[in-house]
Amino acid sequence: MWMPGFFCAWANLRGAVFCSYPTLMYFVGIPGIALWGAETCADLVLAFNRCLGLVSPRFSHILFSGQRTLLWLTGCSIYALYWAVFMKPVVYSSINFAWFFYPFADYRTGDDQHEEYEHWLHRAHNTVVAFLCPLIYLIFAAKLFFYDVQKNRRQFGVVVSEMGAVQIRIFTQVFLISLLNTLTCFLFFYLQNYEPPQWMVTLAEFAWLHVHGLPPLIYLTFNKTIRDDCRLMFTKLFLRHRISHIGEVVTVVQSKITVVNEEASPNCTRTGNNQTI
Repeated sequence: MWMPGFFCAWANLRGAVFCSYPTLMYFVGIPGIALWGAETCADLVLAFNRCLGLVSPRFSHILFSGQRTLLWLTGCSIYALYWAVFMKPVVYSSINFAWFFYPFADYRTGDDQHEEYEHWLHRAHNTVVAFLCPLIYLIFAAKLFFYDVQKNRRQFGVVVSEMGAVQIRIFTQVFLISLLNTLTCFLFFYLQNYEPPQWMVTLAEFAWLHVHGLPPLIYLTFNKTIRDDCRLMFTKLFLRHRISHIGEVVTVVQSKITVVNEEASPNCTRTGNNQTI
């Protein structure tokens, strides 16, 4: 979020292009392109996991149970590291309000050197994500809404209620996240290969921003487990802070009482209703 949000806002306010801050643009673009590869690759793994878990739970258990999930995530990280090391980074243009591989896209629009900057793997990756995500979810939806409902036609109401409680929430949250990635891949594929209108450039940048900003909100909305864990985490955090604050107040009060008692005279006496100091 710091890159598509804060950095782009700062660059727009400064009117920055690649020639304004070449070193900064270069080093910000490296994690930008690498994290895009990692996020979209992990999204494909998530979609495959959800679809396989519904179509064939046995194979899902074989591929994703236990520490095997860490192997998938490690593969995504290694893939992103390859992008960071062997790909030219994207650079931001405040004129076009988007990221480009070609650093002179602001004013050399007729130049035919664009292909020298964009790695072939980036183009292939966006194409695969844009077409494979919808294919996975078509299989997911066919299994969820057609096969299961036809199989349990006599108990249609029960099936719908059960799916509404569990499976539809899972399908919805993963589908929305993948839909954002698919739309963004389509837009950036078009941006890197054609001369798009300005509204499409702006839409692509906002799509990229929402790819990284909306998933937490989607998970909190549709995933009860994550929502309960977050509520419990914040409850413990604020409760610990409150107890710590009360403990500090008690300590301060006790220290003040001790100081007052030490300053009191040893000749203080109390007799009846009269006090002598």
